[in-house]
Amino acid sequence: MKSIYFILFILLLTIYSCKDKNPQAECGCESPVVKVHENVSASYLGENRLLVRHVVGGDMLMEELYTLCASTDTLTVTPEILYPDYVVSGSERNGCSSDFLSKPPTQYFELTSIKKIP
Repeated sequence: MKSIYFILFILLLTIYSCKDKNPQAECGCESPVVKVHENVSASYLGENRLLVRHVVGGDMLMEELYTLCASTDTLTVTPEILYPDYVVSGSERNGCSSDFLSKPPTQYFELTSIKKIP
């Protein structure tokens, strides 16, 4: 009987010790990098939101809306979002959403550089 308890104790100890002590977030600003963007055009929409434009497939323009990982007070809202006035580089992070059908996941963007286009 003692050996059964000892085996159970060792089994539980083994299972507990195998757990990751520092699990990585699955979504949000602490999640793994999904994609790195270098020198892409962007419009700042206010409220920590950035509309990034980049060319895919040689000639197709794609726009993606992100929430910035770090809030900033130095950016000014782009007067006309069709005419981006920033060039940004940074890392795209996994979005989070509890209900994809009613609301698409919020994508996150960690800025590494940003320049205002005159």
